[in-house]
Amino acid sequence: KDGTIGTVGVSGNEFSAVPEHLKDGSTKVAKAKMSFTNGIALDDQGKIHVWGANDYNLKKGVPEINEKVVDIAATRNSLFAVGESGKVYGWGDNSLGELNIPQNIKAEKIFASYFQVYAIDEAGNVHAWGNNGYYLGTDIQGRDYLTRLMHGGRVTLVVGVIAVIIETVL
Repeated sequence: KDGTIGTVGVSGNEFSAVPEHLKDGSTKVAKAKMSFTNGIALDDQGKIHVWGANDYNLKKGVPEINEKVVDIAATRNSLFAVGESGKVYGWGDNSLGELNIPQNIKAEKIFASYFQVYAIDEAGNVHAWGNNGYYLGTDIQGRDYLTRLMHGGRVTLVVGVIAVIIETVL
């Protein structure tokens, strides 16, 4: 609420090394998002600030954005910004299609989960990408439920499938 960022918990690592200007109030933060090892903040002037590890080139690979940024989001290993024009900028890991941003969308807002991204355009339509097409859902490694069952998924999931099979047979 006061436009600053602070961290709690583990300290002394790149993730907790928030730039001083974001902590002392000299830059007013409007929004902040965290990836697995990075943070991204949007200030009240429409500029982004990134800190943390440089895994997947998240810190040093920020694309050139020559417009005011209006929204930000973060997946596990990718960061996103929406420019005033509605263009979506993304950088980082693309192993599950997180950076396969649909062409010709003019986003107003952007949201992200662990491996997928959602943008809302001017007409209120939702555009989604990432998650590599796992239609049956995923675990934190991006594996669909069928793959998890084949390779020893969670016991509760296996018990649930067995219960459905028994119920179907009876």
